[in-house]
Amino acid sequence: MNGGNGTEKHILEVAGQMFLERGYDGTSMSDIAAEMGMNRPALHYYFRTKDKLFIAAFVETINGFLPNVQSILESDAGFIEKLDRILDQYIAVLRKNPTLPRFIFNESQRDLKGLMALINGVGYDKYMRSLRDNLMRAMDSGELRRMPPEVVFSAFFGLLVFPFFGSHVLSYMFDLDGKKYDAFISDWKLRVIDQMRALLVP
Repeated sequence: MNGGNGTEKHILEVAGQMFLERGYDGTSMSDIAAEMGMNRPALHYYFRTKDKLFIAAFVETINGFLPNVQSILESDAGFIEKLDRILDQYIAVLRKNPTLPRFIFNESQRDLKGLMALINGVGYDKYMRSLRDNLMRAMDSGELRRMPPEVVFSAFFGLLVFPFFGSHVLSYMFDLDGKKYDAFISDWKLRVIDQMRALLVP
């Protein structure tokens, strides 16, 4: 049983990375089986359809950080401190899965309703509502400057995602390969919080 569980976990890791890099349409069960070094019937033993494997792999990625973020939102910290800690969680996931922003963008063009159903099925909608509630309470208390939540969300996620979405362009233009790019991301995290503080704190 443990061997089976280990194989299933490895399939999720391999398939998840292939889906992130190639998208749903660009990844076949035959491709995944070949990458795993197994035949297609063996892959179907663990996951009967491509849809089931896609869902399981994506859920695995989301579940890697969502519980941690929810616990941060439920803490007594101030909003900017929560945002700082949430940013750490996002960056850890994006360092491991740098193609995730591009994947989400592409999948939203392919099947937005399906993608949102998948994301919300693992509680992402509850997390976003909790984040919004935290934001509005902080504005109501005077901790933060009042402004439309869509402005705050766009600023935060735009600043967070672009260095990963545009990593190839940044690396080419500014010679940020390898350790230089990693150092840039570590520094960028601090810049994001500075920008959000400047935007929100009275």
